[in-house]
Amino acid sequence: MKTIKEILEKSFEGSPVLDIALLQKSWPTLVGSTVAQNSQPVSLRDKNLFIWVKNSSWMTELSLMKGEILKKVRESRGDGKIEEIRFVLKKPDPST
Repeated sequence: MKTIKEILEKSFEGSPVLDIALLQKSWPTLVGSTVAQNSQPVSLRDKNLFIWVKNSSWMTELSLMKGEILKKVRESRGDGKIEEIRFVLKKPDPST
């Protein structure tokens, strides 16, 4: 008998929803706890990873780390799924 986790993973395999959920779970490991406390992957569209950032200071800091973050994300999620990172200050409203 399969677990709910296995069923959901199979159902969402290759889906941006699963990719974001897995990135959110592994975010502190990928970028470190301090960065993770001030940022969070929020969506994946057209191979663009959108990352919410707490404030403009963190946006500047993460912009400087963009290449390193992109490399770690690609290693984690598989090359080709994510081509670009975009940082956003305001957390998107999930109802829109």
